[in-house]
Amino acid sequence: MSNNGDGKKTIVEKTAGAAARGGGRASDFLEDAPSMRSVSLMPALYGGELKRSEYAIGPPSKGLGPVSLSKRGGTSAGGGLSVKKEWKGQVAFPSCWQVKTNALEMASFPLERTHREIPGVEAEEVCSRISEALRVLSIEAEYDDEKAKAKCRTNDYACFRIRLYAGSEVGQPVIVECQRRSGPGMSFMQSCRAILSAAEGKPITAEALKKKVPPFMKFPTVNMKCLQGVEPETVDREAEVSIALDKVIDLLRKDQHDSSVLAMENLCHLTDPVKTYPDTAVKASKTILVGDDDKYNIREDMTALLERDGVSPDFDHVDVGQSQADHLRHLALLVFSNALALIAKDGSLERAIGKEEWFGEILIPNLMDAVASCTTSPNNASVASCCLNTLISCSTLACSMVRKYDGLQVIARAHQYGTERHELLANETRRCLNSLEAEQ
Repeated sequence: MSNNGDGKKTIVEKTAGAAARGGGRASDFLEDAPSMRSVSLMPALYGGELKRSEYAIGPPSKGLGPVSLSKRGGTSAGGGLSVKKEWKGQVAFPSCWQVKTNALEMASFPLERTHREIPGVEAEEVCSRISEALRVLSIEAEYDDEKAKAKCRTNDYACFRIRLYAGSEVGQPVIVECQRRSGPGMSFMQSCRAILSAAEGKPITAEALKKKVPPFMKFPTVNMKCLQGVEPETVDREAEVSIALDKVIDLLRKDQHDSSVLAMENLCHLTDPVKTYPDTAVKASKTILVGDDDKYNIREDMTALLERDGVSPDFDHVDVGQSQADHLRHLALLVFSNALALIAKDGSLERAIGKEEWFGEILIPNLMDAVASCTTSPNNASVASCCLNTLISCSTLACSMVRKYDGLQVIARAHQYGTERHELLANETRRCLNSLEAEQ
């Protein structure tokens, strides 16, 4: 504190008045008054002018150590000021969806039956719960903070919307509505139940993460109890595959989106040993990847679906939030993923990579492009990462090809994005990074 002239004058006047009333001299009372001196409470920590812009606190990266407050360009005078915080364990990522409770609007129309009221919880917390559930469920999401809406798409292309409403003029309770737009209804309902439960604060269960399939799809049909003891019909698997591939090629070349989707879905089933005979799936996979191109040029037709400029411009038209071209790319990636996994088991994939330039010049660059576009389509990026992991694991030549296209950096960036937004992408890219490190 510093000496104050006005305060001293007031004390003198009061003591003088007291002396007059008590018959004494003012000087007697002035000697007993406390002397006002300048008192220093603490030494100056920084001699110069402290500006806010000279200091910065950076957000901690996940799993990293201390974060400190430090001056840019040097240290402060007198030892400087340092604030240090040790971050232990995993650091939670901020919510991707930021909506304020007072910004919510009341619904002026009947809501879908797939809605739920969340009382006593602010909209910010509800958004955080939903965004975390979408990450764990590996559902693509595009958030709109202003409209309190999220556009979502599952890995089997069930498209739906999540929107928040205010239940009253004061904003409570917060209402969460899920509205299906297109795609499989069973997949939507499974995701919807998990999301609404998460919005209420309930954890995501293992049952919600498990993808439900019809009972007859849990194992090959030849293993069904009703077929045990039945003499199998003698079938020429090669002829069966040829007929199926002929139908697929006819559908692919009709230049109609529905026909193309049906063709790719047939190929997905034809290369899946759970949905068809195992030897049929292996034969179809080899025909697609290393077959006779003169008879079945199906590999080139599928490659055209992977390339972003290789499809009709009409296919890129977005309808109810779903890109038709992106859907075809996803199906083509699934076919390649099934086929690569099957033929990698008997060593034929490693031999094909050494003989066929198509793997290094066309397939791997397109897979890398899909991984690099993880922010646009995490679902496609996760399937492409699975394909790359199969290639890297079975062939050192494929591993060197991936490194040639800066695969380590691209996959690492996709892994970081998946860690924040898409669990399946994070898992697949982690396997890729482990395979790349193992091949060093």
